[in-house]
Amino acid sequence: MVFYTTFDGVALAAYNAGIDKLKSKSSREIGLAVDGAIIRPVRPDDLGSSTPWWVLNQTATNTWTAFTGASTYTIADNRFVLINGVYFNGNSRELHQIRITREQSITRYWVTTPVRGFISHTGYADDPWTVDQNTVFTMEGICSSVSTLFEFDLIGAVAEKRGILINP
Repeated sequence: MVFYTTFDGVALAAYNAGIDKLKSKSSREIGLAVDGAIIRPVRPDDLGSSTPWWVLNQTATNTWTAFTGASTYTIADNRFVLINGVYFNGNSRELHQIRITREQSITRYWVTTPVRGFISHTGYADDPWTVDQNTVFTMEGICSSVSTLFEFDLIGAVAEKRGILINP
């Protein structure tokens, strides 16, 4: 797995493949036309966060801690999520790794340390991950200090049935 500083080349190709996967799943599982799903940017509350940023209350150094709201969160019905990158700001730069568990199995283990040094503080992954409707997942982080970290965000997209959030 590699994080890229720009959203082109390998990172863009991985994102586009992920979007095609979301469209296919929404078509197959909820009966939408392949281009019938609304595709929009992912929001933290799509994955269980009650704040505009992810929050991690790290109480001990070098231990896995669940992000606030992402402790065994279930994706809403008629919604499919793709995560293809991370963004750091503020004190979230202490975060070194994140681990995603989907249906009780680790699906991704991202070492995010390199992204902290990127000028944009944004890293686009070449191995995006998806979470399907009604699927349970957990997101955990590991930090080098004891503190409450915030202003960390996941970058991605959501495919959902028209009318859940957007009804154009």
